[in-house]
Amino acid sequence: MLQRKPQPPLILVVGMTGSIHLARWISAIRNGPFRVVVFPSIIQRPVPELQPAKPVSSRSDLKQLASNEIGIVPDDRVAALPQADTDSPGSYPYARPVTRLPLQRMPDPSSLGKIIHALKPDLIHSMELQHGGYLVAECKRRAKASIFTRDFPPWLASSWGSDIFLYKQFGEHRPVLRSLLQSVDGLHSDCERDLDWAQRNGFSGFQFPQMPASMGIDYTSYPKLSSLSKPSERRTIFIKGYHHWAGRGVHILLALHLIAPYLKKYKIVVAHASKPVAALVEKLRSQDGLDISVSPYLPNHADTIARLASARVAIGYGISDGISTTLLEAMSVGTFVIQANTCCGKEWVIPGETGLLVSPHDIAALSRAILLAATNDDLVDGAAQRNRATVEAGWCARTNGPIALEAYQEMISSP
Repeated sequence: MLQRKPQPPLILVVGMTGSIHLARWISAIRNGPFRVVVFPSIIQRPVPELQPAKPVSSRSDLKQLASNEIGIVPDDRVAALPQADTDSPGSYPYARPVTRLPLQRMPDPSSLGKIIHALKPDLIHSMELQHGGYLVAECKRRAKASIFTRDFPPWLASSWGSDIFLYKQFGEHRPVLRSLLQSVDGLHSDCERDLDWAQRNGFSGFQFPQMPASMGIDYTSYPKLSSLSKPSERRTIFIKGYHHWAGRGVHILLALHLIAPYLKKYKIVVAHASKPVAALVEKLRSQDGLDISVSPYLPNHADTIARLASARVAIGYGISDGISTTLLEAMSVGTFVIQANTCCGKEWVIPGETGLLVSPHDIAALSRAILLAATNDDLVDGAAQRNRATVEAGWCARTNGPIALEAYQEMISSP
């Protein structure tokens, strides 16, 4: 009698299918010893980088996946959240993210419960807390309150960016975070600072190896520093222009205004410009005489890297962040970085040597940092090779992928 070939363990990822970070993470593990299926934590169109993929909602669907394919739970198996009674204690969503997505884009936890019951994953990995993590937490709470055919699978939660650092400051989110941290079996954080807070607030499970939310890149497709001009020879300043719940793009432009006479030889490009930022760009150009413009969205990743590689300095600024992917990308092409000290950039750069970190509430200090980076050739050139070595060691898909696979196996094998 022929024996059935054992099926590889299944990891059910609960996360934003529209996120390039999630896609890069999955790209680094898709050819490993596990099958991977993604349940959307936000109802949205998946990014093309998730391909090759097939719809999966049953065990029989799993058997149809090729070795390099992942599964994505199809839209018809993901019901939108019904209108919630937000005044009811314990209602879900019991704490809304600051992005305030409409409820019709938030999956009903019952849909996730049905997929868990149908697929019987060996591990659940929620990526990002306020959508993916909260969704799994509610699903697990409901499972404990009902008759479940098996114990709830082991749960690994990833904390991205501001998930803990910002939301722990909100009264409605703090108890939710503490409850979640006490419920998870493992925790991955892109910042060491957040792991410390988690441990002080109830987390006592498996510590997944620390790595960025996007895991890493393949440096064989990235330009070598030797092929690029020295940072001191570049005449462009790159600005990340978000101004919203976290970003403070307007503050960056106000800092430029304070030192405008010293920046006339630079071309200043502002990417991801929010409306107030775009309006201020026009004023800086007409009133301060700066060569500044809003840069269009570049869908091709190679083009975004080329834009960064042409810059002497890249500036990101906000009241909260994790490890900014733009910061890592800039470091990879030798571009000097200036960030707010509310990100965990100090875990990647040496302040004053390989980057500058400034309070998001001190525009004058930011202007001094920009002026220093714009005028000190030794500073920007001296940081380039050191920063490239740092990101190659810590933000590399070929290195971090096997580390993640080994950690997954450890969680799945634990009693």
